[in-house]
Amino acid sequence: MTKSTQLNRVTAALVAISLAAAMTVSLAAPTPQVSGGASAFQGQDLMGGAAIVFKRPPRANTGGSAVVVKRQPRPTVARTNPRPRPQPGETEPKLSEEDQGEAFKTQGNTYYDIGDFPKAIEAYLNALKHTPKDPVIYNNLGAAYFSSGKNTEAAEAFKKSLQLKPNDADSYFNLGIAYSSLENYTEAVAAFKEGLRVKPDWPEAYNALGDSYLSLNRYAEAAEAYEQAVRLKPDNANAFSNLGFAYDKLGKLPQSIDALQKTVKLKSDDAVAYNNLGASLYKAARYPEAIAAFTSSISLKPGDAEALNNLGAAYYITEQYPKALETFQKAAGARPDFADAQYNLGNAYYQSGKFPEATTAYREAIRLKPDYAEAHTNLGSLLIALSDYRPAVTELQEAIRLKPDNAVSHNNLGYAYAKIGDGATEKTEAADYYRKAIDAYKEAIRLKPDYAKALNNLGSVYIKLGSFPEAIETLKQATTLKPVLPEAQYNLGTAYYNRGQFAEAVSAFEQAVLLKTDFADAYNSLGSALYRAQKFDQSAEAFKKALALKPDSAETNNNLGLAYYSSKRYPEAVAAFKTAIKLKPNYGQPHYYLAFTYAALADKKGVLEEYQALKTIDPKLAEELANRLMKKP
Repeated sequence: MTKSTQLNRVTAALVAISLAAAMTVSLAAPTPQVSGGASAFQGQDLMGGAAIVFKRPPRANTGGSAVVVKRQPRPTVARTNPRPRPQPGETEPKLSEEDQGEAFKTQGNTYYDIGDFPKAIEAYLNALKHTPKDPVIYNNLGAAYFSSGKNTEAAEAFKKSLQLKPNDADSYFNLGIAYSSLENYTEAVAAFKEGLRVKPDWPEAYNALGDSYLSLNRYAEAAEAYEQAVRLKPDNANAFSNLGFAYDKLGKLPQSIDALQKTVKLKSDDAVAYNNLGASLYKAARYPEAIAAFTSSISLKPGDAEALNNLGAAYYITEQYPKALETFQKAAGARPDFADAQYNLGNAYYQSGKFPEATTAYREAIRLKPDYAEAHTNLGSLLIALSDYRPAVTELQEAIRLKPDNAVSHNNLGYAYAKIGDGATEKTEAADYYRKAIDAYKEAIRLKPDYAKALNNLGSVYIKLGSFPEAIETLKQATTLKPVLPEAQYNLGTAYYNRGQFAEAVSAFEQAVLLKTDFADAYNSLGSALYRAQKFDQSAEAFKKALALKPDSAETNNNLGLAYYSSKRYPEAVAAFKTAIKLKPNYGQPHYYLAFTYAALADKKGVLEEYQALKTIDPKLAEELANRLMKKP
């Protein structure tokens, strides 16, 4: 049949249509379009937000001073009463061996006090030539060796002192310090405990014992030792600082905060204690207080990269991204080799939408720390956001190689594979990538069975493959684990819709829009499900809500027209179809349905115009329209 003949037949058919006949024209249950299919991925995750640095407090000296130093405590030098000088006119008696030993010991003590440790060592060694069984000389010789950095010799001297005087608490204490300096912490613990056996109420020894337990990662025993130290000396700021550190390691945040608050009350210029107080407050989600503590730490030590990093992390977690960016930049500038600061800077840039800068920061973190699995994960996530899916796969595979048990990396890898599948031109290639995505999501779920986001994404891929029963089962698990996840409710509705379970689809879509009131695609899909459930007026209301959020959607305007048509609200249907055509002139469906609406209104001219438009836009649809109007099957 020629086009002109067909046109004549359509025209003749229209002439024969009476108003009553026109009202009987049926669309045979047209199907509205569901927005986005199964596109509602919850997406990839960022790793860890920001990395916090909790500092180990510096050691204090043995004298119990609150001054923080960056070296091991100095051992105690024992003293004896000096021999009286002879009076004028008296003859200097010949010195005994004991007197000569005492003279050299006094000389050694003098040199020790002025910091001339080599000469002190020489004097003590001379003293031992005369009094080789004097435990005090061995103790002080050990102190001089220690102060000279000769820790092995110091330990040997302290042990000889103890051989001569087995119950000397000072020598046990000093031996413990020497062992600590040699990183022989087990031996140090034993020495400190012996010292405390002899002298039970010695707060400095308990503090040193706690330090050694910390170095052995025996945090519970460290806390017990520090508790004794502060019991015996309640104004010992250093012991409170160390106690706060040990409590933090034990996950006892309230106790850690309390101990560190006491530290800064006793010692208001302790920058490390303020930093650690901020870290404990951060972990307890007391972010404004954490910001105040980190700020105090930085005011005391302005160039402290770790405290700057931590302050940036507190700004980041409270979504103060401009402040976080500025602070992380300062941290990275203060310490250019600080990989965590670069990583955190990348996260802040990412959240601020500054993707090129985020890429640079993540790559710098990886350059500084090649095995930084989290930085590889987040760089992969960023590349996904930039639609660079294949490079994203490379980064995520490297993250998984470095840290195979990281569920987030597997989830993000699945997301990248799914996106590659979405862009594939061949169905077989798309299916291959979807199957890779399924494997990655399944591994993420194996590692983290309550990973609702990965379950949602897995269900979404099942929908893409048309595996609707598997999709429904998986998405029901996701919504059970996290009922407030709107994307999972949306995808569950989509799976039900495709299975023809429209009542269940309506319920799921309603949950999606209840959870996310600006979810335009979910409103559109709700409208479609209501339409298929023959609830046309409710369907129209859902489409209108979708259009209030997304007015430039030609598809949703077309769907609204269908709902109006099925409710016999023909003038409103005409307006909706015309809007769809205005937004998308070459969109055939609104022309097709508008023609039927005109027929229902007995507007023969309108029908003919839409038919003529369809002949150019979609000849097959034009032919179907002609056959329907002439009541052909």
